[in-house]
Amino acid sequence: MLKAILAALLLGAALPAHAADATGPARELMKAATANWSEAGGDEDYTSEDRMGRLYGPDFAAVIEEAVGHASRLNKDTVLGYDMITGAEDGCPLKDLKITQQKPETDFIPVIAQFKPFTCLKGDARRNMEVKALFMMGKYDGVYKIDEIFRTVRDNEVIAVSDEFNAVTTAAVFTPKKASAGPKELMEAAAGSSDDMAAARKTDEEASNYFSERRLGKLYTQSFVNLYRAAWKKQEADENGGYLLGADPVIGGQDNCPLKDLSIETKDPDFIYVDVIARFRAVYCFGNPGDDKRVTTVKFVTILEGGAFKIDDIQHMDGEKVVSSLKADLEALGK
Repeated sequence: MLKAILAALLLGAALPAHAADATGPARELMKAATANWSEAGGDEDYTSEDRMGRLYGPDFAAVIEEAVGHASRLNKDTVLGYDMITGAEDGCPLKDLKITQQKPETDFIPVIAQFKPFTCLKGDARRNMEVKALFMMGKYDGVYKIDEIFRTVRDNEVIAVSDEFNAVTTAAVFTPKKASAGPKELMEAAAGSSDDMAAARKTDEEASNYFSERRLGKLYTQSFVNLYRAAWKKQEADENGGYLLGADPVIGGQDNCPLKDLSIETKDPDFIYVDVIARFRAVYCFGNPGDDKRVTTVKFVTILEGGAFKIDDIQHMDGEKVVSSLKADLEALGK
């Protein structure tokens, strides 16, 4: 199935003109998306009661409706917090929209919408990015309905919209404290690598390496892992003295004291996100005025993926302001 989905999205062969037209639901949603992102703005609801019955297959509709119910209970204005068609919180009027029906697969007919949603964002790396949305069309009593929507993002990564709605449902019933497991493991590694008395741990790759193969597979989102691997592929490690970033990505410096007064706070969920805040002192031994009281604040942005909370970004903070984003740095290094 996954092979067919990737082929439809990345290769795709247009359907002969005489074949039955299954594009109706996709065209309706893309018309709604076009209205929502127009300069005039729109208020089209992709998951309105009317559309749920007409446009979506029963299984997909059930996934969406359960997430909508949880969002309503939690007094959320929107379910995902971003546009389910474009996958973004910001954007521009959709450009170069093209909708094509592809060669039928065994269980569905692929309909692909291609468009550019960021063309007006000057200076934004996404400005020329093209998004592809695959609508998997199933047939119910002679009527074509959407069984799933997939989106491509950078590096041809494919995201299932049902997974995003399922994550909202899971977040509503999941214990947010579990989001702190990954950040706690990294802070333990940071504490070990910064402690001069822990020489044995320094030589232990698994203990000190934030990005060991095991941790990459267990602690981070696939999006983060893809950016990390791309950055390493683009740059040789010894260009930065043996470090990809030239500094400790968790502690935030090249030289640090053994960590003191470490605290970890798990914030309330925000849709499928849970922020985990780590605070500690790491420069108190330098002898500079005020260093003994300086507190470093690190925000771990976690997201539900595959039924578990994964780290999607590591950010250093100055109050409420993000000073640095590891994910943004990796993206820049990988270009």
